[in-house]
Amino acid sequence: MKDVSILNEMIFSASTENELQEKFEDIYHRINNESEYDDSESVEFLPLPRLNSRSERSEVQDIISVVIKSGCFTSGPYIGKVEETLRYFMVLIPVLPPVAAPMR
Repeated sequence: MKDVSILNEMIFSASTENELQEKFEDIYHRINNESEYDDSESVEFLPLPRLNSRSERSEVQDIISVVIKSGCFTSGPYIGKVEETLRYFMVLIPVLPPVAAPMR
């Protein structure tokens, strides 16, 4: 717990954003380098390029490219993976029977 207290003190003792950036320069640098943003310190709402890492985006682009080249939009090797993922979520979400509205 001592480490958490020290970290909290470092964070909350900063009086300006610049001071935070100086204290955590490495973290700021990593965040900005992982994105497609420059070091402008400006992040739009729901920054889609930041939701996935470069390697994840590259993998997705490769998969989309394979699907487009094959023309298998409703069949093919990736449909099984999609169905498996959906099946997993359907198990997690309980299906409730419809409830009739009370008669007045």
